[in-house]
Amino acid sequence: MQILYSTFTANTQVSTQPCFYLGAQIQRGSATSIEIFDEADSTATATKRVDKLAGTMEDHKIPLPGIKCSGLYAKFESGKETYATVYYYH
Repeated sequence: MQILYSTFTANTQVSTQPCFYLGAQIQRGSATSIEIFDEADSTATATKRVDKLAGTMEDHKIPLPGIKCSGLYAKFESGKETYATVYYYH
């Protein structure tokens, strides 16, 4: 298994293919929240949200095998000067 990651500063399609979500981090910023969706596109359906991180320095880790998803989409809700990283594998 090779753990992959994507670091970004805006809404991002992390993966368009089936994968397992392992967690995410907000590295810095102010009053930020990031939502992670089980989506192979940018639809961001509320019922498909698998995680939400809020705060200036937050770290969520999901135990193996992770959360099986059809794809991963990350959506910034608010904040400035922020970047985040999502961890996953195929």
